[in-house]
Amino acid sequence: MPVIDRIKDFQNDLVAIRRDIHAHPEIGFEETRTSAIVADLLETWGITVETAEESADRFGVDTLALFIERVVRP
Repeated sequence: MPVIDRIKDFQNDLVAIRRDIHAHPEIGFEETRTSAIVADLLETWGITVETAEESADRFGVDTLALFIERVVRP
């Protein structure tokens, strides 16, 4: 199955997640709710999630860094 078709399979879920996150904006560096949503979703996909504090002293580990920037002004 082409990648675009696979993405379309998740379209409704992704739209719902986006709408939920936008309905509950958080100020920069205080995105605890958003972080929890993303971590839970990644874990449901079988991806191990560590916070920056948990992985700060680990070296030589293959890592995927997920960076999402969203500017919200109070």
